Amino acid sequence: MNLKALQCLVAIHDSQSFLEAARRLGFKQSSVSMHIKALEDELGVALFDRSVRPPAMTEAAIAIVRPAREILGLVRSIAETVKAGDSLTGRLTLGVIPTASSSLLPDALLGLGRRYPGIRITVESGLSGSLVDHVLAGKLDGAVITEPPALPPELRCETILRERLMIIAAPGFKGTLGLAQSEHHPFIRFNRRVGVGEIIDRYLQRKGLHPEEHMELDSLDAILAMVERGLGIAIVPERSLGSARRDMIRLSFIDDPEASRNVSLIFHAQSAKSALLLGLLNSFRVTASAGSRLASGS
Repeated sequence: MNLKALQCLVAIHDSQSFLEAARRLGFKQSSVSMHIKALEDELGVALFDRSVRPPAMTEAAIAIVRPAREILGLVRSIAETVKAGDSLTGRLTLGVIPTASSSLLPDALLGLGRRYPGIRITVESGLSGSLVDHVLAGKLDGAVITEPPALPPELRCETILRERLMIIAAPGFKGTLGLAQSEHHPFIRFNRRVGVGEIIDRYLQRKGLHPEEHMELDSLDAILAMVERGLGIAIVPERSLGSARRDMIRLSFIDDPEASRNVSLIFHAQSAKSALLLGLLNSFRVTASAGSRLASGS
């Protein structure tokens, strides 16, 4: 698949104009049209409704803009990381959601420091929504968040990992541990203002489930402590339980691809510190990959 065609599609989506997309990319408008036509032929679908002026993006085109943006971001990430080599130096201010600060952050920073000893990072903990605002306002260079359904177009979003959700209960919990039990046992909920809490809430609504809510907390440690003491069951991200804690709790993964969240690194698309942030991204991904292998026992 031609990367220039994907660049054209994303640029048209962002600018709402073939002419403006060509200007942004430094292409001729005829070249943009040619790349889009080639992409349509390759995919076998119409990406634009040409019966109207200007041509309007079809649902198929809108559906592939996000994966196209992710592919282009990965290509940039590879190129920029190779270009930077081992010479990265500088300072970053990074925001991190609480559910990633203990499971991902320590090993990622350790790996980053070993490879790039010239990078200095200041870390701030916060909820996904406020971290997005702080990155937009320039108060943070980047942030690790639970990826929301949509982000402002000026922000670049790079997925670190896709994390499954699981149901947890006290070791002495009797019977089957599954989604249905959330309606028949006290349910300890993540605060719905927290990114992962929003995802859990939307998932339960889509499944038509109405848990017997017992309490709502925004601290993962507090939720785990309540569950361990048999005060209810909860739904939490996969990596919220370390290996030691897994022995103290009963858990069951939700067998549904929709029961997951993306943990992502966001930063300004035109950030002057993009090379540093991409070095950090690579360290996060290495840590996430190592954690996945350990969790699977491979």
